[in-house]
Amino acid sequence: MNDLLEKIGRMIARDNIVKIRAKLNYAGLKVNAESFVAITVMVGVLFSIAAAVIFYFWLKNPIYPALALIGAGVTFYFLMSGIIGLLVDNRAKFVEKTLPDALLLMASNLKSGVAPDEALILSAKSEFGFLAKNIKTAGHKIATGIPIEQALETISEDVDSEILNQTIGLIIEGISSGGELASILEGTARDIKDNEIIRKEIRAIIMLYATFIMMAVTFISPILYAVSTELAGILSSLSQTLAAGFLVEGSSSVVPIAAADISTDFLLVFAYVNIIITGVFGSMMIALINKGNEKYGLKYMPFIVGAAIILFNVGRLAMKYFFGSIRIL
Repeated sequence: MNDLLEKIGRMIARDNIVKIRAKLNYAGLKVNAESFVAITVMVGVLFSIAAAVIFYFWLKNPIYPALALIGAGVTFYFLMSGIIGLLVDNRAKFVEKTLPDALLLMASNLKSGVAPDEALILSAKSEFGFLAKNIKTAGHKIATGIPIEQALETISEDVDSEILNQTIGLIIEGISSGGELASILEGTARDIKDNEIIRKEIRAIIMLYATFIMMAVTFISPILYAVSTELAGILSSLSQTLAAGFLVEGSSSVVPIAAADISTDFLLVFAYVNIIITGVFGSMMIALINKGNEKYGLKYMPFIVGAAIILFNVGRLAMKYFFGSIRIL
């Protein structure tokens, strides 16, 4: 079974399998890349078919299932890409958060007279998570005679972090230029912490923009869609009633009033689709402002989209309650 999945995944991914394997490695997923591709594609196909069937029995129109089939497939692809990207970024953020403390601990061990390999091994504390494993591995490599520059490069092999890569590069450059390793580690740790403080201050300043986007996506947009769809339904009901029972007298004939051809089902689908799209992109914008990466919007999407849909339905019920008395039955 595994061999079959690998063959299918290799046929689907082809030249991209190396990039996919690297992404899975950065995400900390110790799985076979070919099998992962095959299983993901099969689940995506089933998801698309299920969405098409639901839309067919809901709206009884062949156009919407076709659109749902394509839309669900594209959505599933971006969803899986976003989840993997989020895992990659979470690992990178964790490393960037714990790296200054790890560097300071290494520097402290070196100042106490410990050899570089032992200093790295002693600094691999459990609170540093998977970074501790990478540091310990680098320490063992130094102990076996591998140059310290090459050993340090292995720390960032399974982490896609620009800060970590730059830090390792600066440390290697400092060692090559004859600098004291302990002082280099301490200075690098201070720089990382100072940069993080600056980022937090910037995020606090632009938080107002994220709040405005949240209000527009979660409250204003659903209310406007609720009002527009309900008013369209009222106009449709009035025009149909007038067309059926009210006649305008002419000179020798009567001319019926034509009913307005407004599909409330189409308007509802249109409103739901736009609310979901607005919620998705709004979540990405909020994540980009708060976290600096739109992939973190996946955390906000369920809450923002769910709240917007709930408020839309509550708004429709309120509109029906207030305007229901003007319907002509």
